[in-house]
Amino acid sequence: LPHRVGMPICPPDVLIGVGGGGTRIVHRILRRDDVLEQVLTDDGSEGLSAAIIDTETDGDWHREAAARTREGFEAVRARVDGQPGGLSLHGPVLLPEALGGDVPARLTSRPFVRDLCEAEGLDNWWLDDRTEPLQTFDDAGIGGGTYRFRSLAKALYHAASFSGGSIAPPTTADDDVALVASLGGGTGSGTVLD
Repeated sequence: LPHRVGMPICPPDVLIGVGGGGTRIVHRILRRDDVLEQVLTDDGSEGLSAAIIDTETDGDWHREAAARTREGFEAVRARVDGQPGGLSLHGPVLLPEALGGDVPARLTSRPFVRDLCEAEGLDNWWLDDRTEPLQTFDDAGIGGGTYRFRSLAKALYHAASFSGGSIAPPTTADDDVALVASLGGGTGSGTVLD
């Protein structure tokens, strides 16, 4: 959300960071006092709902970043006497955790895949047991993200959504929604471009 001094900031109603790159950018935006103050003090603003979605589960950096962002919300809210509902951060939603269980087995289970494709409106499924990208994913573990395998990111997103996980905040047809993702990785480019 770059702007010139004196120019108004127009944040979207919903801001969604997908993947490592998108997540980091959204946190940077949400830590800008000028953006938060605009959302909290603009009479025309209905608030800003943000979400963080990724596949990397190693370490606690997602939860620590979300905690720092929420602390920033509170600090700006206290300074400008902002409304409590004006800012919210959904997540982090880590897709392998949202899916749960033995992820590679679920992503190749014929009954699960058949039901998922029907429910999600998918014409085909692109993962087979013991082939790439699941072989690398199975060998390396689930914690490091999708290792640039966009098809795996797409599968995880659809499977987690189908499994009933709340992936992103609710939106209406009138909401301005901004998706932020890096096109050079796996999770962001694998899900946002679909």
